[in-house]
Amino acid sequence: MSTIAVMTSPAKGHLYPLMETLLELRDRGHNVVVRTLGSEVTMLNNLGFKASALSEDLNSAELEDWDASNPVAALNAVLQQLVSRMPHDCAELKELIAQENPDMVMVDFTTFGGQIAAEASGLPWALWSPTFLPLEMPDDPPFGLGLRRATGLRGKARDKVLRRGMSHLWDRFSLKQVNEMRVKNGLGKLRHTTDLLKRPPAVINFTAEPFEYARKQWPENLHLVGPGNWSPPNHDGPDLSHITDPIALVTCSTEFQDDAELGQAAIDALKGTGMHTVVTAGALDPLTFRPGEQATVLDFVSHDAILPRCAIVISHGGMGITQKALSHGLPIVVVPFGRDQKEVAERVRACGAGEVLSTKYLTPERLHAKVTAAMARSGRATKIAKAFEKAGGAQHAANVVEDQLNRA
Repeated sequence: MSTIAVMTSPAKGHLYPLMETLLELRDRGHNVVVRTLGSEVTMLNNLGFKASALSEDLNSAELEDWDASNPVAALNAVLQQLVSRMPHDCAELKELIAQENPDMVMVDFTTFGGQIAAEASGLPWALWSPTFLPLEMPDDPPFGLGLRRATGLRGKARDKVLRRGMSHLWDRFSLKQVNEMRVKNGLGKLRHTTDLLKRPPAVINFTAEPFEYARKQWPENLHLVGPGNWSPPNHDGPDLSHITDPIALVTCSTEFQDDAELGQAAIDALKGTGMHTVVTAGALDPLTFRPGEQATVLDFVSHDAILPRCAIVISHGGMGITQKALSHGLPIVVVPFGRDQKEVAERVRACGAGEVLSTKYLTPERLHAKVTAAMARSGRATKIAKAFEKAGGAQHAANVVEDQLNRA
């Protein structure tokens, strides 16, 4: 039996996609110790893990990009936040390693300091990401802008220029601090911040083609394993037995990004359609909304409990709910607000499993039209669900982890 030390960022959306893999490793006899959000520690311990809370410096950290005026400002806000966490990430993982003496380490892509501590430890280690990665691939537009894949010489020339520009911005906002911490921990400097993805022996990405773009060749250390769709146990979930109509699930982000207008637009758009709108408020106050008779607003509902009853999902474009919807063969309408959501929205459009509506044009009437169009795409969503199953999921990810252990 091996001991595997795991450190997450302070976000449920980064812990939950990993859970099926951690449970699989537990069931294979490994001792899994987890440093994560304080709110999740009791649940993890009840599931047979040894869990402890991140320090207060990390536990209370939140991304503050929601009010950025443009994509460049949003990228700056996110990277500045991740850079500010680096000393805490690094110290936190070093402490966990010293306490547990693990055989292997797993860290979240958004814990830059954790990656540095993992590499400097000399232990086998793996990186995971619950969302798309900023890979600089020759057929792709620059990551983060949500642009369509280009066709033709002019489009490819555009992407080449923009990729250089975005790489420069990543480096401008974070490379100096990343390299200072790497040198402090006895590691060499990187040429680019995104070169962090080249350092781990294994990178586990919780997505799969054809939702993720198909590519001729992937980096050798990258493993696409499909989505991690775990939801926490739902012993005291809301009673939805009174709802007899097909459900349109509307999700607002669990990390604040001021997306209440999405929930209300959906409530208004779907009146009289024969569907019952269920809005999960996420980081918002449910009293923000005016639900009416054909809608229900909740703090939280288990996706496992409600998705089998849904006809469609309307989302802010969070990777978790998007892939869960597609895993159930449900078409989706994405209204992206920020972070990685424009990239998620563009993948939804490109794979043909749903529709996208910009916040700039968000009205009940336009959203109603997008819902109607998306409902006709359920066949494509079913094909994505089958592809996700073939990717291997938690078993594939656990095999990657054990392969690193066996190589040690």
